[in-house]
Amino acid sequence: MLTASDTALDVTWESADPVADAGKAEWDINATSIGMEHIYQMGVELSDGKQTDFYIWDYVGDGRMTKLKGEAQVSGNTITASFPLSDLPGLEEGFDWTGSIRVKDVAVSQCPDDGAVRTGG
Repeated sequence: MLTASDTALDVTWESADPVADAGKAEWDINATSIGMEHIYQMGVELSDGKQTDFYIWDYVGDGRMTKLKGEAQVSGNTITASFPLSDLPGLEEGFDWTGSIRVKDVAVSQCPDDGAVRTGG
């Protein structure tokens, strides 16, 4: 589930199995602005249920990864994370998105493109 507030994109991933059982795994969202000027990957990486990375990757702008402070919330088979809109310029007018869960670098679950999501503006 993806929801937007005035300050963040809040993401909840839900898997069939408990998060701690996944070993090395990554939960991510890819977002592309309507005009495709901005492309981001936002993600959380865990190893045996412990967070090892929390980031936003800017594919078009400066091409860098921003390591986020804080932690995603893990509970059973659910992960919830907030990604600051201040680190996602260009998505204010809406964007297309897909989500996935990868375990040991293999995609085990994907959420297809649900169309534009309004984030304000």
